[in-house]
Amino acid sequence: MDSKTNKILAKLSKEKGLKKVQLSKVDDIEEQVGLAMYLATEAFEEEYDKYTEAYGKARDILKFDADDAATYAESLLDDLLQEIKDLGVEIPPRVKQLQKEVAEAQQEIKSAQMKLERF
Repeated sequence: MDSKTNKILAKLSKEKGLKKVQLSKVDDIEEQVGLAMYLATEAFEEEYDKYTEAYGKARDILKFDADDAATYAESLLDDLLQEIKDLGVEIPPRVKQLQKEVAEAQQEIKSAQMKLERF
């Protein structure tokens, strides 16, 4: 074969190789686009649904359970303090401790609510 034919064959073999590389890249791109679409839609939605459910549960625990318990404790404490006042006796140390604990519980609830809002 003459040099011209060799050059043409060499060029054609390079082009075939180039086409294989290009097709391989196209397949890789299509695969990555498909993966990105799945992750951005189905996988994301599944995790987002879990997040919103967990967020709702955490919010409800604070709003209903914790706040109700602290409010009830405060109401009971107010009743106890009124009874102590009516008796005209000094507030016992244990009741003073309970006042602090009720205030701490209320502060913890507020802190948790702020943390939840920042999330």
